[in-house]
Amino acid sequence: SQVGYSLGLGKYTYSEGMEKELNLGLDLKGGMNVTLEIEVEDVLRALSNNSTDQAFNQALAEARKNKGSSTDDFITLFANAYRNVAPQGRLAAIFGTYDMRDDITPESTNDQVISVLRRKSDSAIENSYTVRKNRNDRFGVIQPNIKRLVNSGRILVELPGVKDPERVR
Repeated sequence: SQVGYSLGLGKYTYSEGMEKELNLGLDLKGGMNVTLEIEVEDVLRALSNNSTDQAFNQALAEARKNKGSSTDDFITLFANAYRNVAPQGRLAAIFGTYDMRDDITPESTNDQVISVLRRKSDSAIENSYTVRKNRNDRFGVIQPNIKRLVNSGRILVELPGVKDPERVR
């Protein structure tokens, strides 16, 4: 209903007051926070159509190994590893799949391919973030805080009032 009340700053309807409600975070309400990580390595594998190219797989393994001790994103780690493993290698031969035909041609340079991979990876992360934001009411959480952690492939989700880890999982 449209019953009005005063907050000392003017008159508001109930729904207007609810829109202006303060967001109680984990520090005031309790709850859980979860960090979700998009596996960029899996994105690269999918974009390569699960390539069995030895240099590609060796570069992925090297990038995975270096991931824990570096502040660089996975695409940068992969690009550097591929340069080391196959200095004359052509990424266009690996990623020039039917699905990628509009973005990568046989003439594409490694830098151009890396640029496409970065864009596709960012798109996958952004899509995951958007889906997570759109599904936030699934837990019955009134005001979840969902943030994309830039350049990490991670999404931080704070769920005030949620106490059941199995339900969150």
